[in-house]
Amino acid sequence: MSRNDYDDMTSYSRSTRNGKTYVISFALILVILIAIILFIIFSPGNDESATSSAEQSDAIALDIPEVEEIQVERSTPIATVEVPEEKNVDYSSIMHTYIVKAGDTLSSIARDNGLKEETIINVNNLTDGRLQIGDELTLPLVDGFLYEVKEGDSVESIASRYALSESEIVNINRISDIRAGDVIFLESVLDSSSYTVPSSGEILYHYGDEYNSKKLEGIVISLDAGSTISAVADGIVSDAGIDGEYGRFITITHQNGFKSFYYCLEVVEVKLGDTVAKGDIIATVGTSSRYFGSNALYFKLEEGSNTIDPEIFL
Repeated sequence: MSRNDYDDMTSYSRSTRNGKTYVISFALILVILIAIILFIIFSPGNDESATSSAEQSDAIALDIPEVEEIQVERSTPIATVEVPEEKNVDYSSIMHTYIVKAGDTLSSIARDNGLKEETIINVNNLTDGRLQIGDELTLPLVDGFLYEVKEGDSVESIASRYALSESEIVNINRISDIRAGDVIFLESVLDSSSYTVPSSGEILYHYGDEYNSKKLEGIVISLDAGSTISAVADGIVSDAGIDGEYGRFITITHQNGFKSFYYCLEVVEVKLGDTVAKGDIIATVGTSSRYFGSNALYFKLEEGSNTIDPEIFL
C-alpha cells in the first residue's frame, strides 16, 4: 500500500469519527433542550401560573362583576327591655277583688258593696259599663276615685284641692311621699248625686291653670251670652255683688260647709238670703266682665278655707 493510500484511509477515518462526534453532540443537546422544555411546562409554579391565567381568562370571559359589601341600616332600633320601677303606692288594704257572677249588674254590685256606680266605673276603667261573668273587679271599701300624680303635686296640694286630710291620703295609699306618675286613691267627700253642673260648655281653663300670671282656683267654661246658670246643689245665697275683675257674681252656701261661686254673670235672678234647690236657674252669662276674653263662667268651689277642683263632680 502506498503512503498516499494510507493517508487517504487515515483522513477518511478521522472524518468518520468527527461526523459521529457531531451527531452524538447534537443528540445530547437536543435531549437537554427537551428536558428543559418539559421541566418548564410541568413545573408546579407554572401550573399555578397557568391556572391563575386560566381563571383570569374565565373571569374576563364571563364578565363577572365584583360583589360589593352592602351596609344595611336598621329601620327600627333594637328593642330594649324596660325594668319597671318599684311601685310607690299600696292601697291594697282598702281594695278587694270581686268576681262577677251570673245575674250581677253594675247597680247591684254597687248596692251590695255600699258604693256608687261611678266609683266602680272609675277604679276599674269601665268605659262602657258592661260586665261579663268571670270578670274581676277591684272594689274599694269607700267611695272615691283614682288620681294620677302630676309634676308639682304634693300630698298637701292634693289634700287642699279635694278637701281631704293629708293623713287620710297617706294612710289609705300607704305612702311616705308621692312622685309624678303615681296613681293614688282619693276618698270622695262630695256626694256627686247631690250636685249638678252649673252649665254645659267647653272648659277653657282648668283648676290650677295660670291666666294673667295668676293661678286659677276654679274652672272657666266658655258659654254664649245669655246662657243660663244653675245652682249646683241645694243651698242659700250668702253673697252677691260686683267683683272688680270678674264682674257680677253669686255665692251659695251648701251643707257640710261647701260653697259655690259663680262669676262673670250678666243678669242675676236671685237675691241675698234666697233659698235655692239644685238645678234652679240663678243667673245668665253676659258681658259684665270679659276678663277671659270672651263670654264665660268662672266657677269655684270651696270647703272651709280650701278651694276644690270643681271637675270632680262635673
